[in-house]
Amino acid sequence: MRLSVDFAADRSGTAELAWGQRDIWEAIQKVGPDNAHYFNVPRLLAVPGAGGPRSPRAVAAALAQVMGRHDALRSLVRLGAEGPYQEVAAAGTLPIETVEVARDAADGAAADLVARLAGRSFGDGEQPLRAGLVVCDGAATHVALVLNHVVADWHAADVVVRDLRMLLLRGAIAGPPPSQLLDLVRDESMASARSDRAIAQWETLLRTPCRPPCSRKRPERARRRDTRGPCCRRPGSTAPARCWPAAPASAPPPSCSWRSPCCCAS
Repeated sequence: MRLSVDFAADRSGTAELAWGQRDIWEAIQKVGPDNAHYFNVPRLLAVPGAGGPRSPRAVAAALAQVMGRHDALRSLVRLGAEGPYQEVAAAGTLPIETVEVARDAADGAAADLVARLAGRSFGDGEQPLRAGLVVCDGAATHVALVLNHVVADWHAADVVVRDLRMLLLRGAIAGPPPSQLLDLVRDESMASARSDRAIAQWETLLRTPCRPPCSRKRPERARRRDTRGPCCRRPGSTAPARCWPAAPASAPPPSCSWRSPCCCAS
C-alpha cells in the first residue's frame, strides 16, 4: 500500500555538486549501480507515544514539512554533458510505502521495511529520500527513511530524524535550519575563486625578474680597538704569550698577574 504527500519550499535552484558530494558521487560511479546501494543512509524512527496515536496522514504531513525545510532532501542529482549537477526543486510529491501489521510484529516489520528501501540504488534524477510507514490498528508506529548519500551524510540523516521527531512531538521546529546545500555550494565557489586569484597573483610575482644584487662593496667594519694591555704570560707556562695593542695613554696600566683578564695562555 502506498500514499503520497506534496511538499513545497521557497528555495530552489540548479548548482554544481559540492566538494564532498562530488567525492561520494565518483565513489558510487566506481562501484557501479549493482553495489551503489551500500552507500545509502538508512534511518528508523519509532513514532513518539506522547500525544496519542498518529495517523499515517499526520506523519506524512510532518515529512512534507521536513522536505520543505532542507534543500538536500529536494535535490535531484543528474548527469549532464559537463558532469554531474543537482536541481533543488521548489515543490514535488513524496511517495510513502506503508505496511500494516499486528502490533506485536511492528518492530520486525519496521526493520524489514528499512532494509528493503535501502537495498536499491538511487537512480539518476531520483528523489533523494525514500520513506515508509509501519501501521498498526490505523496508527503509524515506525517511520523508515533512506537517504541518498550524495546529498546527505550520516550526520545530516540524524538532523532529519531529529526534525521529524520534533514535529511529531511539538508540531513545530524552533529556529531556522542549519546550513543549506545551495549556500554551501555558493560558499565553496567563492572560496575557489579566491584561491584562483591568489594563485594567479603568486604566479605573477614569481615570474617577475628579480633585481640584480647591489655591486657596491660594503665598507670594512672598523676593527675594535683592544685595550687589554701588553703581552702577558701565565707564570710557569712555556707557551708563548698573546699580545694585544697597547692601551691608550688615558687607560690605567694593566696588571700582568696571570689572573688578569689580559692574560690568555694558549
